[in-house]
Amino acid sequence: MTPDEFDAIAVKLTRMDPDSLEMAKAVLVHGRQQKDVASDYGVTKQRMSSIIRRVETARAEVPLGWIKVEAWLPPAAAAEVQEIEKRERAKI
Repeated sequence: MTPDEFDAIAVKLTRMDPDSLEMAKAVLVHGRQQKDVASDYGVTKQRMSSIIRRVETARAEVPLGWIKVEAWLPPAAAAEVQEIEKRERAKI
């Protein structure tokens, strides 16, 4: 992620504290390992993962309340799922 892309997402994360944004930027923009950044800031790996997930969710513009589903599917079924997502996003 570029610094400009990160900054565009960060302005949407108004409730995220500045340290969390700095940690996310270190990982997503500067390419540092999550475990190293977590250690530097004295947070758990789980907390670090949560911060990254929150930024990536904002980047994907996931509507509030949506649930991520991961599954291995045949190509035709995967295409159906992608169409469902497209239709649901159009409703927003």
